[in-house]
Amino acid sequence: MFLHWITFILTYPIIYLLSKLPFRVIYGISDVLNFFVYRIFKYRINVVRSNIQIAFEHKTRAEQEAIIKNFYKHFCDVLVEMIKAFSMNRQEYDKRYKVLNHLEMQQLKDRSFILTMPHIANWEWANSITNLTDVPIYSIYSRLENPYFDRKIRSSRGKMGTIMTHTAETRVIIDQQESQKIPSVYGIISDQSPLKRKAKYWNTFFGKEVPMHTGAEELCRKYNMPMVFLDMNKVKRGHYEGHLEVLTTNPQELKPFELTDIYMNRVRQAILEKPDLYLWTHRRFKHARN
Repeated sequence: MFLHWITFILTYPIIYLLSKLPFRVIYGISDVLNFFVYRIFKYRINVVRSNIQIAFEHKTRAEQEAIIKNFYKHFCDVLVEMIKAFSMNRQEYDKRYKVLNHLEMQQLKDRSFILTMPHIANWEWANSITNLTDVPIYSIYSRLENPYFDRKIRSSRGKMGTIMTHTAETRVIIDQQESQKIPSVYGIISDQSPLKRKAKYWNTFFGKEVPMHTGAEELCRKYNMPMVFLDMNKVKRGHYEGHLEVLTTNPQELKPFELTDIYMNRVRQAILEKPDLYLWTHRRFKHARN
């Protein structure tokens, strides 16, 4: 605990001061960071290259390397944007992070739903979409090991009105909201490889049989909640636009794991459309069976 405290005391003031810098300076830092991360330290380059080669095996080596190069540039932009988020206000979010068809939510009026998205474009700023609806929005996330940073992250991500909720609290919160008939939105980022020992379902993803996260589907089926997909795109540096897509309004009518397949197929489509905006540093195919 003492080490966590020391780490927080030494690093957070620097992070906060950096967050106060104007965007033009922030992106200058991103360019320098990209040089070191991509060219010098080659951060997780083997993992990134392996993922790209599997997902885009039909592309030439030069095309794959172009995706990798563009990915690292975007990756560093997201890193500095995560820092910038500590001091961003509602006006900045409204200018830079837009959901263009938010009226899509109206067809789900008076119903709770699960809002899903992959690690694509900028997932950190998604906590700002509380301006799209009047109902509570709960953002489900994994608790950080450092409790001091965990509290600070909860505060930063939740300052626009999102209610930050640890994964272990999810079902308790939903039970509470549903019993009181309070329509709510539950945001879940889901696309990475789960622990093999916890895998309940396997299917193909970019031609490889891998374990799938099924938590979002399980919540949808248990409470018969619609699932909505948020697909974000990067218009230019620091500016994102997205669309909402209702994947199902009656999940209990679907076969087991069918909704997971629908969601992951939509994730795959998003990746194919903008491969350099996906988070490739995670070993997505580490448990692949073939």
